[in-house]
Amino acid sequence: TPGSLIQYEIAVAIALTEHEDELLGWLSRPTQTNEVGRIAGLMGVLAELDAQLPLDTELLELGASAGLNLNLGHYAFDLGGQAFGHATSAVRIAPVWHGQQVPEAPVSIVAAQGVDLAPVDVTSAQDRERLYAYTWAGMNDRITRLRGAIAVASDHPPGVVCGRAGPWLAAQLAQPQPERTRRVVFHSMVMQYVPHAERAAIAQAMAEAGSQATPDRPLARVALEWREDRREVQLRLTLWDGTAPSPREWLVATCHPYAEWFDWRGLA
Repeated sequence: TPGSLIQYEIAVAIALTEHEDELLGWLSRPTQTNEVGRIAGLMGVLAELDAQLPLDTELLELGASAGLNLNLGHYAFDLGGQAFGHATSAVRIAPVWHGQQVPEAPVSIVAAQGVDLAPVDVTSAQDRERLYAYTWAGMNDRITRLRGAIAVASDHPPGVVCGRAGPWLAAQLAQPQPERTRRVVFHSMVMQYVPHAERAAIAQAMAEAGSQATPDRPLARVALEWREDRREVQLRLTLWDGTAPSPREWLVATCHPYAEWFDWRGLA
């Protein structure tokens, strides 16, 4: 009603006036949603890959925020009727599923670490409040997933370092890759914020490491990002495994920006 709108505007004006310093502090840091629902796309891709060649997975996440996605091995997933992860987990991720079925294959995560320019510390009450603040009011499923992911993180602290994605990734990819381990670089809704020079550094690091990939030491890049024209969110896979002169690429799925649904194409 008009009266309620006026009261709202007055409340906002008071907040802006009396809490200016606090609000400016919030605005000085980037938005950090760390939406764990998006990790359903990565779990589906890992299942597709392991159905073709079962390997351990070593995960490297760019723009990891609080690192909640790094704990995907501790979450429960229902991907179109296929179950993955820990059935009794505090986090259950079950997006609406369309299209192809994900193959039933065990997924083994043996290592997971990430990088972010401004990591969020889930052991900090203030940082936890920040994560909740970036989750829209009324989106109860997202809030429930976030609450569960924070609880899981208290038992399994994510490994996130502060730094630029390009140099960090190059250093990680330079480390020896264990035999029969698939090294997977993942990012979700991050590249729109990354400068072109940094994107080029990431691509170069991937290409250099990919040139050394072999079937039992493959390298994969899984990206859940807006298409350039921002008409849809796409889940894409790029794979280096030494079996072809150039990497193979797939458009695996299109999906909702917060991964509420997936239209799955798979690796056909």
